[in-house]
Amino acid sequence: MTLFKRLQHLLKERQANRLKERADAERVARAIESIVEGTNPKLRGVSSYQKLLQNPVHNLLRRIDDLVSPLPQAITVNQRSFNKNDLINALFKNREQVQQLFNQNRAVHRFFNAKDNPGRSDAFALLFVACKEKTILGTETRGEMLLRDVQQTAIIFSDHQLLAPEPTEEAVRTTLKWALLENVTKYVKEQISLMKHVLSEEEKQTAALNPEQNPNNPEVYLKALIDQLQNPDTLIRMHTTPLRISRMGIKLPLDSTADANQITLFETAIGTGQPKAVVIVHFASTDME
Repeated sequence: MTLFKRLQHLLKERQANRLKERADAERVARAIESIVEGTNPKLRGVSSYQKLLQNPVHNLLRRIDDLVSPLPQAITVNQRSFNKNDLINALFKNREQVQQLFNQNRAVHRFFNAKDNPGRSDAFALLFVACKEKTILGTETRGEMLLRDVQQTAIIFSDHQLLAPEPTEEAVRTTLKWALLENVTKYVKEQISLMKHVLSEEEKQTAALNPEQNPNNPEVYLKALIDQLQNPDTLIRMHTTPLRISRMGIKLPLDSTADANQITLFETAIGTGQPKAVVIVHFASTDME
């Protein structure tokens, strides 16, 4: 590489880094305003609120990026994939449930009927599903023996939600990140509100007379908000759960050789809330018919 070409490469690299830094800064600024608006807009009366929130919000966004990045690529969902894809077969009871989820989804219909989507034939979206285990009594074959009333663990999928249809998978991932940020904001607001309610009457009276302790003081609220945001690992988490599930919905050992769906769930949870599996799906408008 000649010196001239090397200089050109370095200049392009530096320009790309500057553009990335600018985009990151704009994203953090937008996230700060979203969090402030969602918790306590009066924080804007504190002159340094943007500077004080910059690092914790930046770290929270990085945490969300790290969680969303490993999500598998979109899975095509239709009546055919119910029989061909282990995950779709496990998440839904039958093909009719798949069809119903898409046919009755208003957001999906609005997406395909929108004026800015003329002729659009496919879309990407987020599928959220709740998962829980339930102990039941069932039958089990061991060798040539059929055993009855055997304790088994059933995997139950419920509360299917199809959200945020978008034209590309990248747009869906971006939407997911902002949705997670909004849910974290709601959780943090609730936590700060709980802190107020647990104060004794004496503490409330003392706080009312002392601006530095008064939770209604925007500066005090800002400190509480920063404290909440300091530990993003406790605010949002995602874990993978490998499962082997029989066609009857029974949890099997991972090394079982029985015919079953071998899947991995990516479950996300906000704070102490219940986790939900999230899947990026791809589907065609014709599959809604």
